[in-house]
Amino acid sequence: MGYYRDAEQARQVLGEFWSELLEHPDVGAKLKETGLTALFRVSDPEFSMYIDEDGIRWDSEANAMDPVLTLTMSADTVHLFWLKKLNVAKALATRQVKTRGPVPKVMKLLPLLKPANKVYLEYCRKYDLPTEV
Repeated sequence: MGYYRDAEQARQVLGEFWSELLEHPDVGAKLKETGLTALFRVSDPEFSMYIDEDGIRWDSEANAMDPVLTLTMSADTVHLFWLKKLNVAKALATRQVKTRGPVPKVMKLLPLLKPANKVYLEYCRKYDLPTEV
């Protein structure tokens, strides 16, 4: 069994988390400035999430969007990324994370997401998700 109980829990946790990030003064405004839009195609449990400056769209609505970047990975990989327990370069090289779009642009954005790790830990506590993996 993965870190998330099911797709509903993953949507709830990640939806609240990303909603907060988009409003975060150190993250949201800077992400909006880039114009980056992202589609996350997640497996185990399966769902899709599209993020842009207007917020989050899920599943069929998300898949109908035209993102700048598409990332495909497992929900466990998403969890490990936000816990800072994923070697991003290795995950890309081994196709643990599959991408379509301008990866170098995204790599430059990673430092902007630094405050997000602390925020994600709060959601892990709130939803009783493991943080020591």
